[in-house]
Amino acid sequence: MRRGIVPEPDTSLVVDAAAAGDRRADRLLRERARAVGRAVALLLDVLNPDLVVVTEQASVIEPDYLEEIRGPRSTSRTSAETPNASSVHMPDRPRCPSRRARFC
Repeated sequence: MRRGIVPEPDTSLVVDAAAAGDRRADRLLRERARAVGRAVALLLDVLNPDLVVVTEQASVIEPDYLEEIRGPRSTSRTSAETPNASSVHMPDRPRCPSRRARFC
């Protein structure tokens, strides 16, 4: 029987599992961040805002996932495929003292 990554659907548990070294959790969070990035790119194309503030839980706790949201730095992609890195920001928040901290 195949087990899930965490015992219940809770993003903070998945973030904790990734921080503890679970590669499946890290891969899931990176895929989720890329999906958020594609959605942000579409909103940027349709609404053309000056700024998008990202509060997706995993990227707030672990900034490495924000880079996944911003996407690759390739100029061959259209804005619908990846958001402009200068348009996507996280709100200022102190860094968690421990990567394993659920909330800070």
